[in-house]
Amino acid sequence: MRRGRSQALYGVLLLNQLDPTILALGISYRIEVPRPAIRTAANGQDTVLYATAASESVSQYAWLLWLANHPLR
Repeated sequence: MRRGRSQALYGVLLLNQLDPTILALGISYRIEVPRPAIRTAANGQDTVLYATAASESVSQYAWLLWLANHPLR
């Protein structure tokens, strides 16, 4: 049996340009959206997920994902 949503969720993904010292580390990401975040967005509360990346000298956001049950503008 397929478990899924009958209503669409909308999202905007921002990928940050990482500092060269972070890029040199060869970091990669796999984005998995947790079920609680999906439920929160489906219930009408805008949701933001993010990941940070750091080297010895720099720390910054690597990506941000906004989720909502309505189109984001």
